[in-house]
Amino acid sequence: MLIPVLKIFNWTPIWFGVAMTVNLDIGQLSPPVAVNLHVICNIANISLKEVSKAILPFILLMIAVLAIVIYFPWLSITSLRCSSCSVGIDFALNQLFS
Repeated sequence: MLIPVLKIFNWTPIWFGVAMTVNLDIGQLSPPVAVNLHVICNIANISLKEVSKAILPFILLMIAVLAIVIYFPWLSITSLRCSSCSVGIDFALNQLFS
């Protein structure tokens, strides 16, 4: 469903997937919705306010990671390059999404 948008903006599908995953993870951990925080609160029997204070440094770190992934897209794609492979990931992605 998002492939046409990726083609219009010339975005790499893997980079978009990494950025989307980090972004969704931030949403799962940040109040007021914070589905994962509600689960933690119910399991540990502690208040949402306590858990929210404890998770704040991690949310800030994840926002920093998201900024790095967005501004330096090659960082999220570089580890997928295989020098010993006969067919690289770029070729496979071009065949898949072209």
